[in-house]
Amino acid sequence: MKEKIMSRLPIIYVYYTLIVFVTSAYNLLMGYTSMSTRYFVELFAFMVVFNICDALLENVNFKSFWSCAVGETAMAYILFLVFAYLFNWIAFTPKQLAHATILFLIIAILGITYMNYRQKLRSNELNELLQKKNV
Repeated sequence: MKEKIMSRLPIIYVYYTLIVFVTSAYNLLMGYTSMSTRYFVELFAFMVVFNICDALLENVNFKSFWSCAVGETAMAYILFLVFAYLFNWIAFTPKQLAHATILFLIIAILGITYMNYRQKLRSNELNELLQKKNV
């Protein structure tokens, strides 16, 4: 259990930082110069709930990395909409929903790309260790 939690902490940190960076940049572009500390706490709660759901999703046998990424992204989007509604992150107008969806997709693509990169690095490290052991 401790190993699972420790393996998920970097994911929470990376996504949390990425979300804060992207939403802050967006807010600055839109002319908003401050963010409430309440949002940061709500965002952290979102990340914890997302990682719990993601851990449950690990039990699904996906055929490929990309099908897993699409499944996780769909689950994350549904959670995002629930949190956005509960905590009034966005107004559910077509324009606001479109902006939030675009920001969500940008964050998801950046996160998936980073996680795929990390997975490839880890695979290469393991392959090198196996090759050294077989030599």
